[in-house]
Amino acid sequence: NAVRDITGNTASAAIVSTGNLYLKNVIMANNTCGAAGAAIYATAGLIDVSDCIFINNSIAKSLNRNYGGAAIYSNKVPLSVKNTIFEDNFAYTGGAIFVTTKAVTLDNCSFYNNQAPGSYSGGGAIILMQTGTSYINNCTFVNNSANDGGAISVTNGHILKLNSSVFANNYANANNGGGAAYMPTGSSVTNCIFLNNTDLKYGRTISSSNTGASFEDNWWSQNESNKDVNPKGTYGNFNKNVNSYII
Repeated sequence: NAVRDITGNTASAAIVSTGNLYLKNVIMANNTCGAAGAAIYATAGLIDVSDCIFINNSIAKSLNRNYGGAAIYSNKVPLSVKNTIFEDNFAYTGGAIFVTTKAVTLDNCSFYNNQAPGSYSGGGAIILMQTGTSYINNCTFVNNSANDGGAISVTNGHILKLNSSVFANNYANANNGGGAAYMPTGSSVTNCIFLNNTDLKYGRTISSSNTGASFEDNWWSQNESNKDVNPKGTYGNFNKNVNSYII
């Protein structure tokens, strides 16, 4: 099954969901709209996605910080995604996925070459905004880019639990930085691998606000800035970390 080549003027070109949405074995490709969620735009119910591909979806005019998520825009809707690929999606905030308030669970997903070049919030692959606790497990992030949080950006009030995931060749070039991710207090990173991620402004693999995120049992390549400790500036504070390794 495929949903492709649909163009919309404002919110979602393809699917607008106000109830429970279950999507399996579907390709969502080349959909474009002017505001949010070119492939999926959801404002109620829940979203459950498995074994899908989201490729080359784009947001044409999402200059406002409140819009983005070329593949999935989830506004106060619980989101679960498994075994799904997100590739070459573009939005000014949250290149592939944009979530406000509710929890997200991602398992065994891959994010390649997604972009969010807008001047606020970032998240080349994913942005998580406002309150909620989200879980990302066994995911891969490669060649994603944004002004901050090259792969993932998490705003204050939202907590991310990141486990057993790989980040390679992601980059950020402005704002709060974080070649791989930007995340707030209370977030945690466990058993992840970081390879060749770049922050052009501050030189941080991960930036963290306030008193910081916690790290344990992560692997870092030689050129990564953090090594589970980032001594640089206000946006580089981390809690005490245990058992980090160098590749």
